[in-house]
Amino acid sequence: MNKQLQQIKNKIGFVALLITVSVLSACSAVVDDKSDCQDECRIHFKYDYNMKFADAFANEVKQVDLYVFDDKGNFVKKLTDKGNALKNDDYYMKLNLSPGKYHLVAWGGLDGESFSTDSLTSASTLNDLKVALKSTDQKSDKDLHPLWHGEINEINITGTFQEQTISLTKDTHRVRVVLQQINGDAVDNKAFRFEITDSNSLISYDNSLIDNGTVTYSPYATGQNTVGDVQPVTTAYAEMHTGRLMADSKSRLRIYKVADNSLIVDIPLIAYLMLTEMEGHKNSMTEQEYLDRQDEYSLVFFLDKNQSWLKVQIIVNGWTIRYNSSNLG
Repeated sequence: MNKQLQQIKNKIGFVALLITVSVLSACSAVVDDKSDCQDECRIHFKYDYNMKFADAFANEVKQVDLYVFDDKGNFVKKLTDKGNALKNDDYYMKLNLSPGKYHLVAWGGLDGESFSTDSLTSASTLNDLKVALKSTDQKSDKDLHPLWHGEINEINITGTFQEQTISLTKDTHRVRVVLQQINGDAVDNKAFRFEITDSNSLISYDNSLIDNGTVTYSPYATGQNTVGDVQPVTTAYAEMHTGRLMADSKSRLRIYKVADNSLIVDIPLIAYLMLTEMEGHKNSMTEQEYLDRQDEYSLVFFLDKNQSWLKVQIIVNGWTIRYNSSNLG
């Protein structure tokens, strides 16, 4: 009798063990049904809003900060992750929030090196979340750390398993300017001064720009580059890194001769970038989408014998632009 009783107890214990294992592994082993992960909400991130239309989040974004606000715009908490964890193709953040409606704002690359933001408190609201370019007297000559922005205006936490993805937009642009002598003579980069001016040094929580005065971007790198084998040509180049470019901005690119401080190039940067017809995507995207997707620009100016801009054509990202002074100021 005792032996039979023991066998029954063993069977009950085995069944109990199976039930325990099934419950503990429900969130990790079940793929199609995650209903047992009661209050888990996973936030994924992607960066495919680029000209390659491919997700580069794992390769490019080194840090991500997620700001959580309630449905009235009050700050709830901030989550931060960085380093190797972001390289996982299935990387996500767990919100761990009570059921309700929330507003999420994500910043990628906000490491305090090139851009900064004030710390938020329990009394902070959405409008207190601003990201500022770190500059000296509204001047920047740095190779900026890349910055990304993403947002979910409303997410309803239900208390059951959920997954949402935040798509990121890159807010920094690299601009390379090349000067080439039309007769083939070498161009000395030290003979010229380059700058881009814009009003994009302060960004709001929704990625719109806040008027903060004009900022001047100067090159973080200049030099000479020789190309060609039969008839080598030595050009001068300057590389600048700017904040977010907007379709309606008054951004200007200027080039001066150092010897007499004379202005040889003064153009509305956005207008000239648009002359590429958005690199063949004119009918499929807006001007702002093109500016947000394209993070690198190259402009080649041809100089005459007096080292003045030969206003016939320039090359922008490989597209030859015919100059027409009647429609560009």
